[in-house]
Amino acid sequence: MLDSLRCENALPGLDPVQVRAAERALARHCQALEQQARQAAKQQVAEAHKHAHAVREAARQQGYAEGVLHAAQDLADALLQSQRLAEQVRRELIETTRGLLREVFGQVEWLEALVDGWPAAAVDIGQPLQLQAPLHSKGAHARIVRAMGRQWQGELQVDYQQQSHYRLHLGELALEFHPEVIEVQLAERVLMRCDGLARLDTQLDHAARVTLADSLQRWLATSEQSEEASQDAS
Repeated sequence: MLDSLRCENALPGLDPVQVRAAERALARHCQALEQQARQAAKQQVAEAHKHAHAVREAARQQGYAEGVLHAAQDLADALLQSQRLAEQVRRELIETTRGLLREVFGQVEWLEALVDGWPAAAVDIGQPLQLQAPLHSKGAHARIVRAMGRQWQGELQVDYQQQSHYRLHLGELALEFHPEVIEVQLAERVLMRCDGLARLDTQLDHAARVTLADSLQRWLATSEQSEEASQDAS
């Protein structure tokens, strides 16, 4: 019976170049996406204003009620489009983040740091160090052995199972490492650094709603002034 089972929720002693490089690449990608989204949103609002002006001119000839309805519909469509744009940017960033992190964890050399950061592996107890690895990593067996051999000089046994996590055994001690958990944590860290993108959805909605409310208010005010002028003339 194992008397100690530890699950790693962080990379012990690991600050790999791959992770830092991935975070920098994601930050740059995030900034580029944010800039593209803002430019697209700015263009949408500008087009909405331009179309609103054209609708106001048409409303003077066709009747204010119909003109306001058309303008409200157009600006409502702009609001919906801004929401779709924000969701598209967020979805693309999440997919890119997860993809890059999967590439990072595809480099099995981080197992060296995992062994180095496990205190139990620092003491040679005369027993083999056993690794249960996911079956999909079997093709990297030679690299896994080399990486772990740089930190463990004793006997090493590697077995591959139909699982997603890594599990180290040394005597009665065990250590589990779940890449999916770390992947989610690092993805959240990267997304938190993109604070501007996190506010993008709200900003787009606000810009579209302000445009809609402002335009409707001006149209209604113009309509009331026109009606008063007509009454005075009569």
